[in-house]
Amino acid sequence: MFESNMKEAKENQMFITDFSHEIVEAAIKLCYHQNLTPSTLSVDNKMLLLLFFDKYDIQHPKEYIETAIISEISNMNVCNVANFALYINSTNLQVHCAQYLRNCLKISKPISDFDSLNKEFAMNILKNSFCHISRTI
Repeated sequence: MFESNMKEAKENQMFITDFSHEIVEAAIKLCYHQNLTPSTLSVDNKMLLLLFFDKYDIQHPKEYIETAIISEISNMNVCNVANFALYINSTNLQVHCAQYLRNCLKISKPISDFDSLNKEFAMNILKNSFCHISRTI
């Protein structure tokens, strides 16, 4: 961006107004030192950080942040994380959320905000939780 003929390149500055200072600061730190993910960031802020990297097409820290989010998936946030994964088209997060939900289904573990879960995603989890019987004619 700073090597093009865009306004930001000419002025050598960029204004980011759609993310908080905390998210932008964490993103910049991660671009230079991948192991500096603030452990104080909530799962929601980690998702915003991943959204930041997705929006500005910054590839190298995305996998690292996805792994951090995956490690914090719980019955309290899995539906929110799954919906977010669908929104940003993160296959890795979707797979882990689906697996977590299938495991919860097996052991009858209650899930928070299940009604908010994307209906198609929920239906796929339910379908894949059963053994399929094929009929021969």
